[in-house]
Amino acid sequence: MHVCDTASLMALHRFVRSGADAVFGDVSTAQKVEKAAKLRLFDPSQLRSKILVVPRQSQSREDTGALEAIGWQRWDQLLEANGDREIEERQTSGDDIMQIFFTSGTTGGTTLFRF
Repeated sequence: MHVCDTASLMALHRFVRSGADAVFGDVSTAQKVEKAAKLRLFDPSQLRSKILVVPRQSQSREDTGALEAIGWQRWDQLLEANGDREIEERQTSGDDIMQIFFTSGTTGGTTLFRF
């Protein structure tokens, strides 16, 4: 699937519009994000974290190595390295965004909802 197909463009539009500073995705999603960054469809410096979520058994080092070399981190390895560590408590605000939803846009433009 190319970044230029309709579904990928809609996903990219939602991603850019959301202002997200982290992305979680499989190898295919990571490749699309990197391609979109190379095409300058968004500013890659907005991403503080790029996390690969892949099944341990199905993804070899060859499958993810190129992405890891450009800053993607594997979720399973992060958990393995930090799984038993106590999580530091952080102060949050009632204005902090936890989830973002978009309407489908079938009857007009997509609408963004922040929760």
